[in-house]
Amino acid sequence: MIADPWRQADNFRVNAPALRKVMLQHGSEEGAEMSTVHVQYHSTDRFSVFNVDAVADTREVILDQAEILVNPENNDELIIRTEDQQIKLPFLVDGQGNVNFFDLEGQPLGYHVPSVATAGGDGDVMSKADFVKSPMPGTVVKCYVKVG
Repeated sequence: MIADPWRQADNFRVNAPALRKVMLQHGSEEGAEMSTVHVQYHSTDRFSVFNVDAVADTREVILDQAEILVNPENNDELIIRTEDQQIKLPFLVDGQGNVNFFDLEGQPLGYHVPSVATAGGDGDVMSKADFVKSPMPGTVVKCYVKVG
């Protein structure tokens, strides 16, 4: 675990919730449909998922204040709890470390999170340390820093 808080944060933000953009790929074939959701982490096992429209500046809640844990009775199943429902989601980790999820009938779900290199496309992958986001308008032109 990295002790440096600047490396742990996914991006810099002031008075704004920490939203992480997650790309989802439907299917594994070349040219598969990609979707984007935004995840807000509230604690280690609690999160919310949103569909964000940057143009209209709106957030549609997909999953609110969900809690996730491994089923204590079946280690191959996740339990996702919200205020009004509980969902059991079977999963399997293959030899390459890919997580595969299944619906209630045991059929594989077609969505997965592609690797950063796959999602980037052109091979020019930026790390989180390469950019800073801020919810405030404007451009940072100088940043004064001193040791201490």
